[in-house]
Amino acid sequence: YSRADVVPGLAYPLSVPGNTLSPGSTVTFRLTANYAGDTTLFPAFSEMAVVINAPPSGGYVTSDPLTGDALSTVFAVATASWADDPADFPLSFEYAYRTLSTQPALTLQSRTTSNTLSTTLPAGLASQGNVITLVCVVYDSFLATASATTTVTVQPSATVDVSAYVDSQIAASLSTGNADLVSQAIANAATSI
Repeated sequence: YSRADVVPGLAYPLSVPGNTLSPGSTVTFRLTANYAGDTTLFPAFSEMAVVINAPPSGGYVTSDPLTGDALSTVFAVATASWADDPADFPLSFEYAYRTLSTQPALTLQSRTTSNTLSTTLPAGLASQGNVITLVCVVYDSFLATASATTTVTVQPSATVDVSAYVDSQIAASLSTGNADLVSQAIANAATSI
């Protein structure tokens, strides 16, 4: 029906602001109708139950090794044990890091179905004990998200040539077609300078 067919003043169509309904809950919408002017004539209703999507839960992130040297140690990062409704699969994963909790995360791997990542990292800040926080954001097929973190310690390396590092990452990106390697190289080099 068009708005003209609905009693004046009735909010139509129904709009619910995002993040209003509780994830994992079931909400029942009911439309009641009757003959205009007399609620006792031809009363009818229809209901629709909607399950509100909940984000994945229960997962964790690991790194091997937990310590290393800037721009040279390769960290194998993985996430596992995420649970979600089977209708919400497949899950996808995005990896990032922070050298400070107050700074925005810098992307290591954009969203993909791979739950693993091999990467080098810049040195952590000396004022933070050289600790870097690795962040994994997990998405379900409806884009509900959850995240998990772990920390690694990355020491500065006086022997790494940042220019050569960037060149090798760009060459690797070109040969593999992995654009994330360029983003990694820029973020890691910028954080290292």
